[in-house]
Amino acid sequence: MDFDLLSIGTHCSVKSCNQLDYLPFTCPHCKAATCKEHREDHACPSAPKSDQATRCPTCQSFVRAGSLLKAHLESGCTAHILAAHKTAPRCSKPGCKARDLMPVTCPGCRATFCLRHRFPGDHAPCHRPQSILVH
Repeated sequence: MDFDLLSIGTHCSVKSCNQLDYLPFTCPHCKAATCKEHREDHACPSAPKSDQATRCPTCQSFVRAGSLLKAHLESGCTAHILAAHKTAPRCSKPGCKARDLMPVTCPGCRATFCLRHRFPGDHAPCHRPQSILVH
């Protein structure tokens, strides 16, 4: 079987990048294929005005597109920063700093835990009795 590795993947649509990416991101607005670096800031012409943002060259934060970048830079990179995406919840076990995108809720104590601490015996005594499987 003749297999050409260069035929796999897609090049980033940003002209200055053109990186070959095997898992490219597709913009939901303009359908352009981009690499991970240009996923958020590829100057999408089809994005609604509320979605357009640009990355600050100094602090790498996202700022609303337009004249706000200048105001952001003049403020010492403290003003007009877009809110970050919601992060995954932290595990409720004291001392655990893990964050899982799919946390597990314990049926006994109703707290959310990472996969490591998902079982009642791994995080704390629960007030709900454990069922016993009988065959």
